[in-house]
This record gives sequence, C-alpha cells and structure tokens, in this order.
Amino acid sequence: MTIYDIAKKAGVSITTVSRVLNGKEDVSKKTRQKVETVMLENNYMPSFIARSLVADVTKTIGVVVMDVRIPHYANTAYVAEQELSGAGYHVILCNTGNNAENVRNYVQDLVVKRVDGIMFVSSTFNMMQERPEILALLAETPVVIANGELPIPSACSVLVDDARGTELAVQHLFEGGHRDIVHVKSVDKESARIKQFGYRSAMEQRGIEGRAYLLDTDYGIKGGRDVVGRLLEDGRVFSAIICDEDLTAIGVLKQLADTGIQVPGDVAVVGYNNSEYAEIASPTLTSVDGKGNDCSKLSAQLLCGLIEKRNHFPPLYIQPELVVRESSRTKS
Repeated sequence: MTIYDIAKKAGVSITTVSRVLNGKEDVSKKTRQKVETVMLENNYMPSFIARSLVADVTKTIGVVVMDVRIPHYANTAYVAEQELSGAGYHVILCNTGNNAENVRNYVQDLVVKRVDGIMFVSSTFNMMQERPEILALLAETPVVIANGELPIPSACSVLVDDARGTELAVQHLFEGGHRDIVHVKSVDKESARIKQFGYRSAMEQRGIEGRAYLLDTDYGIKGGRDVVGRLLEDGRVFSAIICDEDLTAIGVLKQLADTGIQVPGDVAVVGYNNSEYAEIASPTLTSVDGKGNDCSKLSAQLLCGLIEKRNHFPPLYIQPELVVRESSRTKS
C-alpha cells in the first residue's frame, strides 16, 4: 500500500496524508484520526528513507566515542543521547577504539546514512586533522567535537580547559606543602598532553620545575600500580602523584596501600574527571572535575543549533574545578 492508496481510502488528498505522516499541526483532529485509522487497519509503515529524502532530514545523529567502556566516555555518551533524544533525534552510537581506520569507516557509514549531524566525544578525534579523507567526508555534515577541534567549516567545538584543571591540582598540592609532585599520563590523546602542559606550567610558575617528573603508563588500575612500582624501583623522591584519569589514580592508591605507604600521610594522590570511582575509593580520591556532563550537554545543544540554523559558532570553553577529598591533605 502506498500513500496514494491511503489518501483514496481516507477520502483526503495526498498532501493531507503527507502532513499527518510528518506531524504537521495544520490538520484537524478528525481528519488526522481518519488517516491514522486507515494506516492502522492496513498495517501501513511509511518508508523512513523515502521520507528523509523528501524532507532532507533524517532526525538521526551519530555519537562517536573511542571506548564506551571508559566510564567518562560512557557517561558523556549517555548525557548526549538524553539531550538529543529530548530534542527529537534518534542516536546511533559508534565505538571506534583507538583506530583511525575504524573512525573513517564509521564516519563513512554515518554520512551514507544521511545523519543530520555527528558528535565526536574526546580530543582523541583530533587525529582526524591528519586524515584529509575523513575531513572530506565530513565537509557537508554539521559536526561538534566535545573537547577537541577540527579544521573544517562544518565543525564547532566545546573545550574543557584541561591545562587549568591540572594547574588547580598542582596549586592545591603546593599550598599543602608538596614540592616533589609527579604527573602521570595514561591515555594518549590531545587533552592528556594539554594536562601535561598545565602541570609543567604550574610547576614552573612556583619555581619547582626542577622537581617536575612525568611518567607515561597504561590506562587503568594496572597502569596506576605500575607507576608506583617504577617510582620505588628508581628510588624517586615523591610526595604527591597527579593522574590524568581517575581509574589510573585508583591503581596508584591500591599499590601505595599494598606497599605500606599511607595516603595522604606519606603521599597525596589526585585524579581527573571526578568520576564515581573517586567517591567510592578508599581513601576517597581528590579529583579535577572536568565538567563532562556540562560539556556533553552543551555539545549536543550546539549540534542541534548547527543542524537547524546552519550557523557556525566559535569554540566554547568550560572551566574545571577541583574536588578535594581524603587522598590529599594540607601538611602542617
């Protein structure tokens, strides 16, 4: 059965049926019920693809994350989905891993599906700057990248000042009497490098850049445990550790405890993202709140604005805050 058959059975014009299908308000309640009854009686299912081609909209948005298993990304994706679905969009969630080919394939699939826009979550996707074939695919699609940037006219950004976030952590520890502060990077992405920059800058501003020490490790509890083992094996003097992710900081806490090192009595520990892990850790974990929920919600709202108005917006910046808990202290 086609739209023409529906119109004939309902005794209305094809235009009226089309308005009912598209949810237009300029159709009387009686006429709408008549058309809907005919469709129901005949099990009529309108073609989503055909309707989207006519209207040039699909009411569908792609949300692309690196690894949905990471709590920060999972929560960001959830907030984005809630915001976008509330605005009347369906969401396709893509989980790329740290793989450029997967990113290209997902972008191509989303463009072929004619999504109205794409939201990328994380500065990980800055890697697309080095992939002109991906940027070419995105040239006509409204794009928002949460905490990242892309050099194409169709893209806008919501950025967290991660350098400032790490500076807040160093300031807090410095005011507590700490000077031998270690910084740990456990995720290879642009925001992690920005956090390192903020750490170096904060140490230099306080005249203790000579005591700065940076370590790279794997993400997660094992990576955090390894950091403590390496510091002790090297005989490194340290009184505080800042990690770029909460879960890595939890690994640091666990290994310090297993080694008999007291937190915060001997060593202070600070994480990043203010996740639920920070609240349930023992001791509870001081963490930088990167305002992930705000970043995700604002990114979704910005994308809706891009789709509906096709306007370009300058980067929007979010300022992080430090949430102080038991794992850091003020020295006497």
